[in-house]
Amino acid sequence: MSNEKNINLVIVSATSDNNLRNDLENHLTHSNINVWHTGKIQAGINRKGLIKEKLEKADIIVPLISADFWTDKSRRNELQGFIMPIIRTLEKQKNIRIVPILAKAYPWEITEFKHLEVLPSTGKPIATDSKRTDNLVEIALALINIANEISSAPIIIDLPEKNDNVVDEEKIDKIIKTAKKPIVFIVHGHNEAMKDKVELFVRKLNFEPIVLHKKINKGRTIIEKFEDYANKTAFAIVILSADDYGYAKKWGEETKKQRARQNVVFELGFFTGRLGRAKVAVLQETSINFEAVGDYSGVIYVPYEDGSWNLQIAREMKSAGLPVDFNDLY
Repeated sequence: MSNEKNINLVIVSATSDNNLRNDLENHLTHSNINVWHTGKIQAGINRKGLIKEKLEKADIIVPLISADFWTDKSRRNELQGFIMPIIRTLEKQKNIRIVPILAKAYPWEITEFKHLEVLPSTGKPIATDSKRTDNLVEIALALINIANEISSAPIIIDLPEKNDNVVDEEKIDKIIKTAKKPIVFIVHGHNEAMKDKVELFVRKLNFEPIVLHKKINKGRTIIEKFEDYANKTAFAIVILSADDYGYAKKWGEETKKQRARQNVVFELGFFTGRLGRAKVAVLQETSINFEAVGDYSGVIYVPYEDGSWNLQIAREMKSAGLPVDFNDLY
């Protein structure tokens, strides 16, 4: 069992972007990231000394890019005359990650950050409409993944593996009770928004989410990699998103319905047999023409509706024996 290192992250922003700064901090609340920014400086503190100290101790520095980052009259001297020279020096002398975020539209390609990858991944500034939350979730998950790369590997309890795939209640219960962070396997299709929100939900509950494609292969085949993580899993969340179409050949294409990817259906069956139905939650994308999974009728499907699905799945996890604190959802 290894100890997980807390990662120090400093957000650097113009005054006009402070609301965005605070929103981003809120999205990182349940991670292993310690967020700091100048808004936390209290009266009577040596401001420059503290800023320099925090920057030098940072593992990740996140500048919020906008025109005001360079032109903010109230903070220009501090941002450009004091903070940025320190960041430039740290980038050359220290193994530090600088992750620029596009707060507002600005030609960042002509700035000192032009050699770095920016967030959101679209290269467009964070939205001000309904997609703003999706952007913040994507950014939070990207920063959490960077933090996990920097810190030690997640704590995993390695127990003797069995060659069969039958349910071993004693083993599963031991994983739940002894692991610092019980592992929750996320089975997903092509709906990235659903996957990202479920991953963030699992992190909020202080569990370790497994999204297979984000994990290092270490020379393993896909099925070997899948089985390795499945053997350490305490609970599985299966996302049934409408990614494919299917229909019975004898009835014709006009009867086609939306359905989940076939690998998702396979992994649903795998975890049902491996963990038992009580330790598998099925989250289904709302659709009026969605094909039900055969031989799995009678099991409750949780509809994907913002504000309700997370509470329902948290209850299922609690019922399955996971140490769920419902206060972490809010």
